[in-house]
Amino acid sequence: MAITAIEAMTALRDARLGSTVFVAYEPGRAPTERAIREARRAAEAGLNLTHFVGKLTGVRLNKKGELYFTILTEERDDERRGTQDAFRSFNPGLGELRTLTVLAGPVD
Repeated sequence: MAITAIEAMTALRDARLGSTVFVAYEPGRAPTERAIREARRAAEAGLNLTHFVGKLTGVRLNKKGELYFTILTEERDDERRGTQDAFRSFNPGLGELRTLTVLAGPVD
C-alpha cells in the first residue's frame, strides 16, 4: 500500500535536514536517458533500483502544491556533477512511495 503525502509529512515532521532516511519508491513517470544510464550503473553494482538510503536535504511543496522531499544518496552517481552521490526527489503524489523511514538524526 502506498504512503500518502500526509503520511510522508507525518513521518518527516520531526526529521532534521541531514537525517538518514530509507525510501522505497516506484517512479510515476518514464525515466530520462540520463536516469536510465545512472540506474544501469546502480544495477550493475547490485543495488535495488527502487530503494534509497541517504541524507534528507529538503522537504518542500512544488508549483502544484504537492509535497516532495529530496535526499543525497550514494546509491546513484550523478553524471552532470561527476560525483559518486546524487540528489533524488520523491513525490508521493506522482510516484508510489512504499516506505519512508527516518533511520537516524543528523550527526552534529
